[in-house]
Amino acid sequence: MALCRPVQWLAVCLYCACLCTACAYSQHLGMRQHLTSKESRDNLITQLEKEDAKNIDQAVHLLNLGMLYRLNGQYRKSIGIWETAKRIIAEQRATSISEGVSSFLVNNNEQSYSPNATEEQNLYILQAANFLDLNRPDDARVEVLQREQLLKEYPPYLLYPFADYFAGMVFEINHEPDQALISYRRAVNGYNRINAGPPTPLLQDYARLLQYLDEHEELNALLETWPITYPKHKPNLTILVAHGLVPEKIENRITRFSAEHNNSFTIALPDYPPSRAMAAMSINVNGAKHAISRVGNIDAMVRYELEQSMDSLLAQAIIRQIAKRGIADAVAEEAQEVDSSASSGQLVSILSEVLIIATERADLRSWNSLPAGIDIYRTHQPQGSYIVETPGVEQPLTVEIGNANQVLRMVHQIGA
Repeated sequence: MALCRPVQWLAVCLYCACLCTACAYSQHLGMRQHLTSKESRDNLITQLEKEDAKNIDQAVHLLNLGMLYRLNGQYRKSIGIWETAKRIIAEQRATSISEGVSSFLVNNNEQSYSPNATEEQNLYILQAANFLDLNRPDDARVEVLQREQLLKEYPPYLLYPFADYFAGMVFEINHEPDQALISYRRAVNGYNRINAGPPTPLLQDYARLLQYLDEHEELNALLETWPITYPKHKPNLTILVAHGLVPEKIENRITRFSAEHNNSFTIALPDYPPSRAMAAMSINVNGAKHAISRVGNIDAMVRYELEQSMDSLLAQAIIRQIAKRGIADAVAEEAQEVDSSASSGQLVSILSEVLIIATERADLRSWNSLPAGIDIYRTHQPQGSYIVETPGVEQPLTVEIGNANQVLRMVHQIGA
């Protein structure tokens, strides 16, 4: 029996849906296991450079490629890649009408990837770190100012106090103590609001600048709450240890019953696997071991941000299911008109259900080469040469401290 046109149309749609789903899940498979050695990263860079990423995936493609260059110490290339990523992200914020229709009828993978607030803030922090590695503190300052502009676009609950702390340190390097104090104050308030407790190095920097700028009333109030001792000298050696990797998203399929439509909907939503405790870190400076303080928990941030967006994602998925079933019912009616046999109607119903299930996929795209956490070692050292070794970091870091310079460097420990 020849298939009627509606059935042919559904069969073609099903084939295309399965093909698109396979392509969507082929992006960056196994990338993370190749981040731990330079040779593996070189091979992965070669592979990604040859890839022609889909326009909708171009931003995440560039974010991961820029991180690979950064991990390899190729800071100028990383800067260029991430500047391109910034431009593409800005252009794609205005989602096209066709993308909106595709994502509404298929799934969110049909929309251009746009980083969440956590990812985007870290893009500016890591770009600033690139500039600091090249001894370009003025350009690092531009990055933290651009990140502050972005804060106006984020929901108020998305706090990232480490980003404010980092901004304060960059302002101090650029000899702007007033701006640094504002950032330190914001960071302390941010840590308090997320019930994390400000890290001791931040409290010491905050107290030191309050003393330096003669803000005695605020200093006294701070010391009443946090009775700390603080150095008089400005720190001239700061090592940030970015460790581990953020978790990869997984798909969670759930079933919801709609009494209004007397039907059950199978919905695919992004989720994260259970979190794991991050190990305490340490570094060696000229052979002496030092404990370091946790200042950023990116793992917790991406989980929290996804949790906050879950109601919206769930509502979109339900509306999308209703729309798909409405289209399927319309096609079934047309099939009945073209071919009144029962077999055509049954075949349309079966193909429609398979098509709906096949196209229901969670958007699992993310910047999955981001570190899971950031720790800090911050101190004042005499002039001289220092070798900084971090367990799990391939090469030791050699820094020179002169009479007036301040060193702020970030190293990456992937395996933590």
